[in-house]
Amino acid sequence: MIQDSKLFTVDNLKDILKSFKIVNVKIKEYLEIVFETENNKKITMFHDQVCCEKVFIYSNTNNLDVLIGKTIFDVTETVLDPDVSFHKDTEKEYCKQYDSFTWTFYKFLYKNCDNKTEEIEIVWFGSSNGYYDEGVQLKCKDIEEDIKEDIEEDIKEDIEEDIKEDIKEDIKEDIKEDIEED
Repeated sequence: MIQDSKLFTVDNLKDILKSFKIVNVKIKEYLEIVFETENNKKITMFHDQVCCEKVFIYSNTNNLDVLIGKTIFDVTETVLDPDVSFHKDTEKEYCKQYDSFTWTFYKFLYKNCDNKTEEIEIVWFGSSNGYYDEGVQLKCKDIEEDIKEDIEEDIKEDIEEDIKEDIKEDIKEDIKEDIEED
């Protein structure tokens, strides 16, 4: 079994998705897709962006809601050879800025209500100066753990804000005292 919060492969993704129905799909700014499963797992497809690269979801993702309530029985990942062109206009646009590009295709196979096999394809495009990875990363987290981390982060931010406010008040008091002493 996959440890939560760890990066994993498309084969691991298959193992998780073929066991449980998808209950929610979220797309975040064409940079991330989050699948939530009935066993409270949150599976995220993303790319950890750094300088000199851009990786994003290229395909239209409006149809991903069709996966809700479905169990995926197969997922395939295809990475095009760098010499193979898929969409010249996109490649030309990004190759003005970057030297390298990668197309990654994910096919999700599921059964529709008539028990016929259907597929959804998600296409990612990555470009970089050639020194950075342009691939898609996958991670799995327990939804409850994720909510707990969000709450902890919010509390930490609130505490930091309170500390800043306390420091400001202390500085104001010090300045007041200095002025009164003069």
